[in-house]
Amino acid sequence: MQPSPTPTVPAVPVATPTPTPVPASARPFCPPGSSLPSTLFGLFTIGGEPAPAGTVLGLAFDGAVATSTSIPQAGGYRFDFAVGDDSCANRPGAAIGLVYDGVLYDTGFAVAAEQVPRRFDLHVP
Repeated sequence: MQPSPTPTVPAVPVATPTPTPVPASARPFCPPGSSLPSTLFGLFTIGGEPAPAGTVLGLAFDGAVATSTSIPQAGGYRFDFAVGDDSCANRPGAAIGLVYDGVLYDTGFAVAAEQVPRRFDLHVP
């Protein structure tokens, strides 16, 4: 009689943990500090007319509203924000958006490591 082969246990794949970035909505907005701010500004119209003074507009990073303001003058807006580190919603590479009446408008810009003024005209139908 031949000895039985020793059973082998198949190798079980082990998952390698991949760090998952904290969602932007869970990251704090880091307010301007010692560095000069970056600026996003532009015209703001609603239905073809200048948005009235006092209209609330939000600034979002990766889709999460970080801050909002009532625009002081009809037809335009301006946000100054710091470039934060990786723990901040306003970190380099985060997509910049504007929020009006609960709708997110993508500006096509991302936070840059350097302080850069950017213009984006928001025309809401």
